[in-house]
Formats: sequence, structure tokens, C-alpha cells
Amino acid sequence: MKALLMVAHPDGCIMFGLDAIHYFPSWDWHITYLTYTADSDRGKEISTFWTNRNIPTDFLGYNDDYRDLETGSISFDTDSARNDIKTRVSGFDIVLTHDSKGDSGHLHHVFVNQCVYHSHSCVATFTPFNEGNLL
Repeated sequence: MKALLMVAHPDGCIMFGLDAIHYFPSWDWHITYLTYTADSDRGKEISTFWTNRNIPTDFLGYNDDYRDLETGSISFDTDSARNDIKTRVSGFDIVLTHDSKGDSGHLHHVFVNQCVYHSHSCVATFTPFNEGNLL
């Protein structure tokens, strides 16, 4: 099974997706982040973590602006991000992502959820794993 973990930020894969990766170790996991780049400090740190576990990572490079939370609106180009997410999720059997409430309520998480659900036919969210209910 070719599986993508699609999250908004580099810490999301650890906070929300690590249980699923451990529960399904035979799946061919890949991780994509909406924000940051592979050469940013956070990108390098998380890439090293997953490279040591033979899981490739990819970054879409959108800005993780803390002011988005203050203003309640996303500051990056959402049309471009939506298209990038749609392109990235193709070719996977399943995509695991944030739930419809963004897990923690973060608007970037909610945005990723909406984009994935509109772009892929087989989507699972982290909530079942956090509650002990599996796919």
C-alpha cells in the first residue's frame, strides 16, 4: 500500500501521524508538508528524522506565518497551495491527514484537510488513531 501522510507543518507528522506509521509499518510511507522547505532548519531536522527511518519527505514551501492565527485568514496563495496538494496526493492508495476540525483547530490543518478531501478518493484522518479506532 502506497501511503501519504499529508500535514501542514513539520511537527504534525510526529504529533498526529506517528501512531499510524508504526501501526502500518509495511506500507510504503511518504510524508508531505504544506509549509517550510527541505533546506529550512525545521525541514532539515524533520527530514533527517524520517530519512533515518527510510521514509521520504517533501515540502511544498508555503509560509507558516503565525499571524494567520491572529487574523484568522491564510496569508499564502491558497489556489496555488490547493493545486500543489492535489498534484502531490495523486498516485497514492491512501492519504492520511488532519481531521475536518484541523485536529488542534489550526486553520492550516483545516485547509490541508479540505484540499485532500477534494483531491483524493481514499482519505483517513488522525482522529481514529488518537481515539484508538483504526482503519
